[in-house]
Amino acid sequence: MTFCKSYRKHRDVIYATHKGDSEKNVYPIRCVRVGKWKYTRKLHREFAYTTHTDVWAKETPRDPKHWSNAGHHWQSYIDAAHTDPKAAALLNDYHSNPAE
Repeated sequence: MTFCKSYRKHRDVIYATHKGDSEKNVYPIRCVRVGKWKYTRKLHREFAYTTHTDVWAKETPRDPKHWSNAGHHWQSYIDAAHTDPKAAALLNDYHSNPAE
């Protein structure tokens, strides 16, 4: 919902796109939401889904700003996945999504 004076009605349909930033978030997505329904289309499902959070966890050498903002918590998921099947499944699900 927007709060500008010229438009106070809640939107019936929301469209969104992510084209990738060519560096950390390289996973192009298109989506639409109508009421309670959401549709997401991954344009290149062969790519592993990544964001700055998991990319910064694997960064070498580590940038202290990146590590303190995102990388450290993601590393805890990676560490847990070595011994916890549920944590491993969570990481696998995060990185590999179906096209639709």
